[in-house]
Amino acid sequence: MDLIYFSDFHGSHAKPPRRIDEDFVKTQISKLTEILDFACDNKVEKILFGGDFFHSFSPAFFFFHEVCKVFSKYRKKNPKLFPIESCIGTASHDLEGGAESSSVFSAIFLLETLEFFSFSRRLSFGDRLFLVKLHAHQELKEVHGEKFNEDSAKIYRFRILMAHHQFLPSGNFPFPGTDTQTFETFYDLVLCSHFHHPFEVKRKNTTFLNPGCLVRRRSDETHKPSFYVISLTGKGLEYKKIELKSGKPYEEVFMSEKDVNIEKYKDFLEAFKCGLVSQDFESLLKESMEYLKLNDIEVRNKILKEFEKLSVSCKV
Repeated sequence: MDLIYFSDFHGSHAKPPRRIDEDFVKTQISKLTEILDFACDNKVEKILFGGDFFHSFSPAFFFFHEVCKVFSKYRKKNPKLFPIESCIGTASHDLEGGAESSSVFSAIFLLETLEFFSFSRRLSFGDRLFLVKLHAHQELKEVHGEKFNEDSAKIYRFRILMAHHQFLPSGNFPFPGTDTQTFETFYDLVLCSHFHHPFEVKRKNTTFLNPGCLVRRRSDETHKPSFYVISLTGKGLEYKKIELKSGKPYEEVFMSEKDVNIEKYKDFLEAFKCGLVSQDFESLLKESMEYLKLNDIEVRNKILKEFEKLSVSCKV
């Protein structure tokens, strides 16, 4: 039995800052179709998704329509892949506005209504697998202390927890989360999401897997987009990380620091032109250089020339 796991799609019609895609919607759809193609071509039995499918609970209609077209196409091609077993993501994405107010209006729940997604808490696959989901609005303690009795343990060969929760590979992070070193559980596998950086961690008898954000949104997300194939065999539970062929190198996805600095300096120029900055030219020039922390001679000279031109016509 083979499963696919991916997470944090963060679908949106709007391109995130610093990304340089010509068509961001096309970029996202290509990654989604690559995973679905793999599932169809390799006889995958089920797709698992860790949450945060949309970046906003009410994405642009045309983007939602593109997603539905993709799911409709692949459901006709391989009906058993649907619904995709999914977690509900964080309050700022799938559940923006709170769980109580989102059930009718959130696009993520429309996917459930269309039977593309399923948010059931627990499900089993014969006697092979028992899957438990932890949605973002639920507390970790709801599954942390859950135990199987001896009879249940004999029924299911594998136990997986899929959690939209801030699991961290270690406790050395400047933000809150659950350290995998301190989380003791009876699950064979914990499928993590929400934390956008990939990791694989083995703690005693439990393996923690996080593929990271599928469509990189922030410049600190330097990983290659990927998903996991999880195989449940007579020998045990095996997994393999698959990097997307459509995933480009970092430098082809995000603006360089040099380009970012140029964009920042353009903002200064616009403010100067529009009279939003009341300082004299010399003070503004000094402030902009310090703010941008520019060491690049080419960029620095370009700024000097532009400011010199503006100083003639705009200097107070």
